[in-house]
Amino acid sequence: PGTTTVMLRNIPNHMNRSALRAFLDKHGLARAHYRLTVARGCRSGVHAGYAFVQFRTHQQAVRYSSGLDGVSFPETNSTKVLRVTVAHEQKSCRSKGRGKKSGS
Repeated sequence: PGTTTVMLRNIPNHMNRSALRAFLDKHGLARAHYRLTVARGCRSGVHAGYAFVQFRTHQQAVRYSSGLDGVSFPETNSTKVLRVTVAHEQKSCRSKGRGKKSGS
């Protein structure tokens, strides 16, 4: 079967979800059916510089993400270069005990 989710790293911190989706669509994902999840810091809630893209099949994940690794963000002032890797399951902020009010 293979993985259907990839991790995008080195996303400029000021790039919001809609701008990232437009960037991905411009770079070949416009025809793909995918789910985009932008990571936020557990405590700050601020965009953490990485995101996850979940595709319907492993073949789509390979096909659409292979051309993204190493792409820059010329529309921004950032010198960051996008890195694409296979996503590995991690615990969420809530499952780590963060994100809750103290005393509850």
